Amino acid sequence: MALVPEDGTGLSTADSLCARAFADAYLLSVGLSTNWLASDTDGAKRDAALRVAAIVVSEWEPAWLGQQLTTAQAFAWPRVGLNRVGASLAVSGQAAPTRILNLVCEVAYLQKTAAAFTKSESRNIAEVVVGPLEVVYDLARAASKRYPQLNRLAALFTAPGGLSFVSSN
Repeated sequence: MALVPEDGTGLSTADSLCARAFADAYLLSVGLSTNWLASDTDGAKRDAALRVAAIVVSEWEPAWLGQQLTTAQAFAWPRVGLNRVGASLAVSGQAAPTRILNLVCEVAYLQKTAAAFTKSESRNIAEVVVGPLEVVYDLARAASKRYPQLNRLAALFTAPGGLSFVSSN
């Protein structure tokens, strides 16, 4: 089944935020195309990874600035009312800002080549209280691989203190 990328109008039928051609070009430009394109002559793996990436990006949804363009759209993007420190971050005619599309590509690449993702909102907590001091540890976060590059791509468009992206591997 062909990939239906978001076109910036708030499609209810979209199953990815970016087109395969955009992902191929972006990953080629950052030197990640070898594993991305390998043994995928019909593009099915890339399409599947892009579908998953768009869903995974929705994990940031509680932290995105602004509001969805329409209530019927399939994903959190496109958005309106993107303001941060008095500056407008609005982007018209795109599914999402280029940084968000790059984020989708990075997540798709990781999905296709390596990791499974989870939100870092773990409730696996250990507390140590010694007198007046209390230390709280998130055991799941300590064992998870972090992807700060993904959070940096999303940071401009998320509220301060937004969600972090980590791998359960």
